[in-house]
Amino acid sequence: MKATRIVLDYAKKSVFPLPRSAAAHQTYLSASASGHGGEADSAVIEVFPGIGFPKANGA
Repeated sequence: MKATRIVLDYAKKSVFPLPRSAAAHQTYLSASASGHGGEADSAVIEVFPGIGFPKANGA
C-alpha cells in the first residue's frame, strides 16, 4: 500500500491520472479500516459483499 501511495503522490504532482491505481488504493484502505490491515493484500476480497475466501473442507 505504501508503494501505491508514493506512485499516486508523484502522479498527482505530475498531473497524470491513474484511476485504477487510485481505486485499488481505496480498496486497500477500506480493507484496512475493516480490520484486515495486518493480513496479506489478498484480504481486500473481504470488503466485497458476498465474496470471501473459500472455506476449508470440514470447516
